[in-house]
This record gives sequence, C-alpha cells and structure tokens, in this order.
Amino acid sequence: MDVVRKPKILLVDDDVALRSLLAEEFLDRDYAVTEAEDGKAAIDQILLSPFDLILTDVKMPRLGGLELLAQVRRCFPQIPVILMTAFEGAIPLNQKDRKEAFACIFKPIVLEELHGLVVKALTQKEVKS
Repeated sequence: MDVVRKPKILLVDDDVALRSLLAEEFLDRDYAVTEAEDGKAAIDQILLSPFDLILTDVKMPRLGGLELLAQVRRCFPQIPVILMTAFEGAIPLNQKDRKEAFACIFKPIVLEELHGLVVKALTQKEVKS
C-alpha cells in the first residue's frame, strides 16, 4: 500500500491569531503544518526538516519575511515562498523580491485565494522536481 505524503507547509507570522487560523485551515485540507513566529524561528525549523512551501508575513520582529525569502533563496532555492502582507504600499516589494517570491497576497487573507496559490505553488514545485 502506497502512503501519500502530506505536503509540508511552514507558516510564518507574528500574529498568533492569524497564524492559528491559517494553520487550522491547512490542517483541515490535509497538509502538514509547522508554525513559526518570525523569520529567525522559521530558519531554525527549515534546518530541522525540509518543507514543500513557506507562507510568510513580510513585517515581523527579529527577521522579516523579505530577509527570510533572501536566505531561503540562497540555501533552499527549490522551496516556493508566498509572501503575505497587510502593508500593500508601506513595504515596497521591488522587482527582485517579486521575482524571488512565488506570489504575494495582501491581508485580509481570502482563504480560497490563498489556497489556490498554495496548490499552484506545490504543483509547479512537483513539475520542476
């Protein structure tokens, strides 16, 4: 009997309520979810275990999402990263950031839109593997 491995998502956000809501949403959709409160904690998790996808807030203490994105691209270029931000104009995403990230979604998060991006990112990752 073949066991299908659940896609592993690393969910990074300093907003505990949003992080919990999104984690529950993806757990309900049969993903394996690991949570991290900022980019520093995310890197610690990435070094412990491989992930299929990273969802990260942009603005966080200690290490923000753009810095996390840069480090992931250097060390784990195969992992798609979706940026989430509430600051559409306040944090300019330059062309390099937009190119390096799989996508950027603005808060408040529309769950179906986010899930669609996740499915698309994971599908493209499988095709490239």
